[in-house]
Amino acid sequence: MRLSRKTLFAIVLSLVGAITFARLGFWQLSRLAERRAYNAHLEERLAAPPVVVTSLSADSGTGHYAASAPVESSTSRRRWPSPAAVDKARRAFTCSRRCASPATPS
Repeated sequence: MRLSRKTLFAIVLSLVGAITFARLGFWQLSRLAERRAYNAHLEERLAAPPVVVTSLSADSGTGHYAASAPVESSTSRRRWPSPAAVDKARRAFTCSRRCASPATPS
């Protein structure tokens, strides 16, 4: 059985589309994990007690924002946290979600 060019083109286009959509699905799942880690970080920050302004350092680069904010280098390029630091935070978040006991309804 010989396939026509039109049929072969439709098959190839369908396969390329299916692969593309599968890849986008995995991308969304990884983005979900990143977003959950970021939301957990925000919840942790919101739960922290307020800080008195006078207790802060005069140099804002030494504060707790230093690990997550981009750092201006001498070449004026931004450097983000290393992939190892991001991976460590992601693993900690995943473990805290799996290891936490489910809340019992009251």
